[in-house]
Amino acid sequence: MRIGPVILGLQARAERISPARAAAMAAIITLVAALLTVTSDLIGVFHDDAVYVLIAKALANGQGFVNPHLPGTPAAIHFPPMFPLLLAGVLKLAPAFPEGLAWIKFVNPLLLAAAAYGMTFGIITWLAVSPLAAALVVVASTVSLPMLVLTNVVISEPMFVAMFVPALFAAERLRQRGDLVTIVIASVLGAALILTRTIGASVVGATLVVLVLERRWRAMLGYGVLVVVLLLPWQLFVSRHAGLYPPELTGAYGSYLSWVGAGYREHGLTFVADVVEKNLGDMWWYAKVVLTSTLEATALGASAGVVAFALVLGGFAVALRRPHSRVLALAFALYMGVVIVWPFTVHRFVWTLWPLVVALAYVGWCAALRELRAIGRSRVAAAGVGLGVLLLVGYGNYNGRGLALGWASNASHEVSAYAEILVKYVNADTRLHGKRLAAEYAPMVALYTGQQVLPIDRLDVRDHLRPKAPRDYAAVMAAVDRRYAPDAYVMMAAGPHVLGYARTTFGPDRRFLELTPRGFRVRVFQSVTEP
Repeated sequence: MRIGPVILGLQARAERISPARAAAMAAIITLVAALLTVTSDLIGVFHDDAVYVLIAKALANGQGFVNPHLPGTPAAIHFPPMFPLLLAGVLKLAPAFPEGLAWIKFVNPLLLAAAAYGMTFGIITWLAVSPLAAALVVVASTVSLPMLVLTNVVISEPMFVAMFVPALFAAERLRQRGDLVTIVIASVLGAALILTRTIGASVVGATLVVLVLERRWRAMLGYGVLVVVLLLPWQLFVSRHAGLYPPELTGAYGSYLSWVGAGYREHGLTFVADVVEKNLGDMWWYAKVVLTSTLEATALGASAGVVAFALVLGGFAVALRRPHSRVLALAFALYMGVVIVWPFTVHRFVWTLWPLVVALAYVGWCAALRELRAIGRSRVAAAGVGLGVLLLVGYGNYNGRGLALGWASNASHEVSAYAEILVKYVNADTRLHGKRLAAEYAPMVALYTGQQVLPIDRLDVRDHLRPKAPRDYAAVMAAVDRRYAPDAYVMMAAGPHVLGYARTTFGPDRRFLELTPRGFRVRVFQSVTEP
């Protein structure tokens, strides 16, 4: 049997795959992989996921867009409304709580499959990649640890990716046409993306820049004004209720942008420089881990981050040169620009657009090979092919080994098992029922007990650069106690929170009795005096 005709036949069949078929293939494979990693772990391992569901539960119950687990049920202004609204709709259709929470777990796998479908079309259209190659790139990125870690918990990133593609398609259509209907559609999708995750403003900003560069003044003005009008109700809602949150709650529940802005103003340019240095370093380290898991001790392992950055930048340059992918390129640049200066774990933001990162790296690699061959550097091009294969093997090894060992859900399992002890104790001890609590994993405890639960931690912009000390926890607990006078404090017996509690200076009229026996895994301190 001759191999040549077989290869040519397979190549011909691959070239006949339509974009719709390639997108469907990517979506189905992604959906299966995502569903296989769904766990029965408690919601709340990321903090954000429990807060999203608490807000959704309040919406479904008719309480409004509020944080129902905080004293006074203050308005929920930290997270934009689209994802909680979607979850509220699911809870309306689902069985009664807590059985309905199982339905919530399947939302993100479906959203990731929708994102895979749209992203395949996007890569074909914007980056001129063949349908089969686009599907393979998307599957390589969605059926990977970065995306499955995010999909395994109830957070808004998969919804953002699913909406990112149609928002970009509408923006590109606006660049080409600029009629009233297109302006309205692009504006609605752009505003919806921002109302899913605020960083969606990168797409709107990129669209406006391209429209200005191409002197499409009518489209630019109409698009910009309509997006602002659509966002105005939410911004007024946030502005009206921003003062409800004291400093000890602002980081986790107040206005996100105001919190970051205040942190930058307080700590200055040196802090910004330190954040940029850390975020770039974390990106480089992660590229090394993901791409060279089998070659870590080699020169390639040490330089993998540089190679990855170069390939992504090459793909970005290709996209920027093409008029029909210029909005995509600028949106990606603005998005990554925000990520680099944002005082938060950089991986989560990069993972959100992982399909696009992988696609740009692939396009950059292909462009480099074409350029080398065009200038007669065939041997260098062959070496580039070999380098690409090595990196691909490393990437496949990292993800294959991780998926086989369950890394996509390891963090969720560990945190869920840890925090479940707190939830079970609060539900079992009738002395705590109906009380105002302050606890570790406060949103999770509130979600599964139905009680008011305050945090005993504070999100600070400096947390990104240094670990908290017991005195930091003590300062937060003292502030929470002065303002809210919780009836009891609930925390794990081993950990920084109990050390912070031991250092907390409470008011002279505040005394506490420990309810839990010595050696127990949970420690509960109940107030024995009226505040």
